[in-house]
Amino acid sequence: DEAALRAEVDVVLLVSCSAAEQRRRCLARPGMSEPKLETILARQLPDADKRARADFVVDTGLSSGVAETRAQLAPRDRREI
Repeated sequence: DEAALRAEVDVVLLVSCSAAEQRRRCLARPGMSEPKLETILARQLPDADKRARADFVVDTGLSSGVAETRAQLAPRDRREI
């Protein structure tokens, strides 16, 4: 249970992107299909719930890619993450 695991960690970091970007990335994977993706998503918490539970959110769906993702992590004290 995720709630029980929360007590075992100091910080929760969520790596996320928009639903459209998530769908695009997933469907680009070999063997992935719309029905398979829908099944996977139905088993997951909604992104809004994940974001509400996270201490830090890293948005990987930004237009400038990896550099901007890294920049989001730069201000964080590495001991926090």
